[in-house]
Amino acid sequence: MENSSPMKIDAASVRKLREAKSWSQDHLAEVAGLSLRTVQRVEADGSASPETKMAVAAAFGVEPAELSVRIASVAAVPRNFRRGIWLGNFSVGVGAVSACLGVLSEHASGAETGFAFGLIGLFSGICFGAIGWFGWRYSRSEQRVA
Repeated sequence: MENSSPMKIDAASVRKLREAKSWSQDHLAEVAGLSLRTVQRVEADGSASPETKMAVAAAFGVEPAELSVRIASVAAVPRNFRRGIWLGNFSVGVGAVSACLGVLSEHASGAETGFAFGLIGLFSGICFGAIGWFGWRYSRSEQRVA
């Protein structure tokens, strides 16, 4: 059963699924029709043949795709979050400064100008937040395709 080209599966998911059922590695091996050593290798380093992946998935009653390693760039997601937080804070700052300038302005009443610039800051914050969120979603979808 182990003569196909090796692939990576999510060892942590296999371990969590096994522990959720209160199964030992030996019991999983028996249910999946695998050797104990194969189950140990899968949980240790995620190394498995396609047949092993299908056998483990069948034993747990899940789709084999659920055991696939999720390629997530550790640096990309936090960078997008930091960018979104920075842009959101920048927008709040622009809104606050604009509101203060509006209050000090003599061209319109302080309340009117402050309200207008506050709305600009709010709109900017919502836009930058949406851009950050869509950028994060896009980076996640690109990682799934890879």
